[in-house]
Amino acid sequence: LPDGITEICQGVFDNCTSLTSIEIPSSIKRIGRFAFAGCTNLRNVAIPSSVTEICGGVFIGCKSLTSIKIPTRVKKIGTYAFSECGNLQTIEIPVDVKQIQAGVFNNCSSLTSIFIHERIESIAVKSYWDEMEEEFLEGAFEGCSSLQEIHVHLENKYYSSIDGVLFNKVGNEIIKFPSAHNKKEYTRTAECIKYNDNIIIGIALGETYEIESKHKIDIDYKQRESGPSGGLMMA
Repeated sequence: LPDGITEICQGVFDNCTSLTSIEIPSSIKRIGRFAFAGCTNLRNVAIPSSVTEICGGVFIGCKSLTSIKIPTRVKKIGTYAFSECGNLQTIEIPVDVKQIQAGVFNNCSSLTSIFIHERIESIAVKSYWDEMEEEFLEGAFEGCSSLQEIHVHLENKYYSSIDGVLFNKVGNEIIKFPSAHNKKEYTRTAECIKYNDNIIIGIALGETYEIESKHKIDIDYKQRESGPSGGLMMA
């Protein structure tokens, strides 16, 4: 790509299946929607520090990508940006990104862990119908069959992590239970109800709960800020 251009437009390299690597010039600030979608043999991408926005579906279906470094200046990553990147094992979300949008890591089946930094304010975990765009959007981690743990920075104001499971900040609601987590069974002791599904979203818990697997772990929330307990909301 020549120096001087500031944007890679929508779908420029869409389905260029022979493309194996690309070096993006330092003048680029924005990578448009589906710019590299379907580049199934793309293995190496060097994104310059000048880029501030990665739009929706940019690398969707890039099955040969194993890792990618997102510049620290990036503030927005669009929906389905890395969807269907089946060999993507690691990725680091820049600290200026405040939202993890729908489908971003959809079907990234080799992704084993993810770190939520302190500035993340919202994560589109649940699938939903977008009335404005008139389309069904899948959860950010839907289909991440190898995801073992989600970790959260201690200073994040909205989320927390306990034993690799994503909770709300108070710690009384499971936001996302990783698909490949090594503990498959959660017990709500107050009602002696067990939920054996390894994908559990939005269960409001009481002050005490147990995790049962090879080991039994009791966590008492009486010493922490307690939140309202509620019913079961499965997604």
